[in-house]
Amino acid sequence: MNFLYFVNHFLNFFLPGIFVAFLLPFLHALFTRKLLVKNSLRSIKSQFITNLGFATATLIFGLVIFGRDGKMMTYLAMIIAVALAQVWRKSKI
Repeated sequence: MNFLYFVNHFLNFFLPGIFVAFLLPFLHALFTRKLLVKNSLRSIKSQFITNLGFATATLIFGLVIFGRDGKMMTYLAMIIAVALAQVWRKSKI
């Protein structure tokens, strides 16, 4: 496997987690109408980092448990983990 294939596999493995972690804070800010508030960008960045950590950990855990990536159960667990991270983060504030 050359370097290009490795990068392709690496990005395809983590891309669902990156997408969910990026999309969720922006949707939250959009629906609560806080997208244009100055402190909201800092909050979106910290939410993205927290969500990305939980999503990445869940994807790696699913890879270890099931022995391969791309299982729907892993994606379901990732969505639940990121949602719980959002709830945990909002209860801390």
